[in-house]
Parts: sequence; C-alpha cells; structure tokens
Amino acid sequence: MPAGLIEAVGDYRARVLVLGAAATAPPGRFAAGPVAERLLHSSPVPLALAPRGWAGQTPPTRLTCAWAGPARSGEALVSARATAGRWGVPVRLVTFVPEPVTVPPAAPWPDPGPAPETVLAEGPGWEGAMAAVAWESGDVLVLGSSRLGPAGRVSLGSAAAEILRVAPVPVLVVPRGADGTPSHS
Repeated sequence: MPAGLIEAVGDYRARVLVLGAAATAPPGRFAAGPVAERLLHSSPVPLALAPRGWAGQTPPTRLTCAWAGPARSGEALVSARATAGRWGVPVRLVTFVPEPVTVPPAAPWPDPGPAPETVLAEGPGWEGAMAAVAWESGDVLVLGSSRLGPAGRVSLGSAAAEILRVAPVPVLVVPRGADGTPSHS
C-alpha cells in the first residue's frame, strides 16, 4: 500500500499526502498504522496527519513549527513559512522541553520580516511539554524530518516521533531537502 500511494503521488504530482490516525489512537491524538509508519520514513512529499476524531471543520489559522535550532529545524521553518505565506496565516515557533534544562537566552531573529511568536514549552515529559502550549482550533504543527534521513524524503526522528505521539492538533511532516532547502513546500 505505501508503494502504491507513493506512486500515485508521482502520477498526480501531489504536493501533500493526507493520512488519518490508526483506529488504536487515543481520541484527539495520532498513532501510525502500518501504512503511515512506512510513509513516515519514506514519503517524497509532506504528510498531513489528522488526529483520531478530527473533523477538519476549522481551516488552518496558524502554523506552529517545532523548533530545535537552525541545524535541526531550519528546513521545517522554511517549509512552514512558505506554506503560511500561501495560506495567509502566521507562523509560531515552539521549542518543546520535556525535562528540566537551562535554556540560553534567545538570539535576535536573523531573517527579514517580522519575527514569529516564540514559545518555550516546558513540562514533565513530552505530554507535559505539549500541554504547556496554548493550542487553538485551526492550529497545525509542522515537524521537520531527521537530518540523518535521505534527502527528499520524510524521515521521522525520535524526538519528532514523541512530539507526534502527543500532538493534539493536525501535524504536517515535511521531507528533508537537499542542500538545506525543503524538497516540497
């Protein structure tokens, strides 16, 4: 099935592949079934993942990009900003901190244009960090692919997998690009 979906993406030049949660997912959360699990490590296009029971009646109103610094999340931010521009919605950066740490002060925003809202989400474990974020109807969380995965493919890393497991909103997972640019946006 994953191979057929990837083939259809190519045949129809799809820009995104939308998947629902497995029937075993808790209500309001995403859990990958066998097809989604394979695509989370091989899709050539972004994956839009809907939590179990999500009705999709509210259009996206904000993109929240999971941020772990430019080296780990730069491609996700580029993709989030491009998508936000097309959708006409703002971008917010959230750093999830599932355990106590000392966080250095934020550096000035280096890019042109207004700096996005930033949130430091601290809490006990991934669920606690996720619960520290004020989510709104219409939020979509953007996750980047592991920098260790193949260029041009989605490759979910361990931290992104934990974030996906506890995310209460739809998630867009973007492929790793070549030369630091997203392969699709």
